[in-house]
Amino acid sequence: MDKCTVLSPRGLLRGWKKCAARIIDLGGSIFKPNRFAEPFEPGRVKSALVIRLDHIGDVVMSTAFVEKLHVALPDAAIDVMVKPACASVIENNPHVRRIIPFHASWTHRAIDDKSGSLDFDEIGEYDLVISMRGDLRENKLARTLSRAWTVGFDVRGGGFHLTHTAQYRTDCHQVARDEELLRVLGSACDSSISPQVYLADHELASGKEILAKAGVVGDQRPVIINPGAASPLKQWPVERFASLASMLCERGGAPVLTFGPGEEGLCRQIAASAPCAVTLPQISLRETAAVFALASTVVCNDSGPMHLAAAVGVPVVALFGPTMESVTGPIGKGHRIIRAADQFRPKWFPGTPPPSEFACRESFRHIGVETVLEEVLGAIGFMPGK
Repeated sequence: MDKCTVLSPRGLLRGWKKCAARIIDLGGSIFKPNRFAEPFEPGRVKSALVIRLDHIGDVVMSTAFVEKLHVALPDAAIDVMVKPACASVIENNPHVRRIIPFHASWTHRAIDDKSGSLDFDEIGEYDLVISMRGDLRENKLARTLSRAWTVGFDVRGGGFHLTHTAQYRTDCHQVARDEELLRVLGSACDSSISPQVYLADHELASGKEILAKAGVVGDQRPVIINPGAASPLKQWPVERFASLASMLCERGGAPVLTFGPGEEGLCRQIAASAPCAVTLPQISLRETAAVFALASTVVCNDSGPMHLAAAVGVPVVALFGPTMESVTGPIGKGHRIIRAADQFRPKWFPGTPPPSEFACRESFRHIGVETVLEEVLGAIGFMPGK
């Protein structure tokens, strides 16, 4: 059967949104508020705000950009605006002066967030504001909070609110694409800087205590399985996670199961097939990071926990179905990425319409349990017979 393109209502809506964004940008460019902006002068930047109203994984990845910004503007005090559910990712970051939690009404899939408003007088103005998502409303927010320069992508409209627009590259990893926000200002970037979540000693001690209460004691570094993801379309089938856990039990291991809000049922299904598996209670994001830091490896989907584990220096075994590891894969050394062959995956890029549920399931169907087990055993240095 020949392949054909089906225009779904969602696809048509996205098409209209793109057209509307272009029309808005065209009109805005005629009456551009920032057409007479001054040339960028790094020495004049004493305060900067980074706006990243996005998912946990995106905020984790943006920590690399924040550090690069600090290197480029060492005399600037840097604040970061994120959704409340993501604020703890930035805690203890030595490059950040202040975290501004804000749940904008236009963001979606927020967990335990409530729409709020900003007190602009309390926040104040910044010499430089960087909008990292390319959203029209966030670009406008950047202009409102800036006294001089605004930088961002204009892919979703609202570029006329910016003094400098960066190229939104789709041919590279998201961390590399973010560097364009600095390059457009003429600043050099140290591409060796990776995302990092900073944990205090007492938080690592708390992580050890959580594991000890679950029965993981001493210097044992467990295999952690986190079966969830922001979208079910990005999840390896839970029954395969269960088979993996059962096989690890047969080899003398006791995998530890972690989960996010609303994902406890996934762990229950896994534990039912692998009685030796240990399910941790619901813990906070930073407690999860601390527990990850004490693991030998974390097995996960393309998700926030994947980036969280990588950002605390733990190798991950990451399962990619429809999404692209070249764009959102874990950053760092020692990670193992398992994906279906190209002919079985729909290649779902960020910002594009999601593929059909069938296409996503089909891509994961070609990732077998034995393949994942082999990578997990390789990650922890398992030797048969020992």
